[in-house]
Amino acid sequence: HSFPTRRSSDLGKGGELREKIKSVLKGYTNLDKKIRNQLEDIGFKIEEGTHYKVCFKDDPRYSFVLTKSGSDSKSGGLNAATDFCTKKLGLK
Repeated sequence: HSFPTRRSSDLGKGGELREKIKSVLKGYTNLDKKIRNQLEDIGFKIEEGTHYKVCFKDDPRYSFVLTKSGSDSKSGGLNAATDFCTKKLGLK
């Protein structure tokens, strides 16, 4: 896999990407069809298991986990989004 660099159209607009991800996952309690479609439109692939594995641009280095239910989550999707953007994509 060749992951896009910060100069690409996806990450060159890092702030915009970060805000899209955070907006989709704000208030997350479960992965409904609307949230799934929005994540896929941004470029994520979602695998279902015990939790949801959410992978950006089909590259497992750029993935994170979402809980299947709100009861599993103390912090919800917004913290998952922030952690992913900061730690995996280097977007602050």
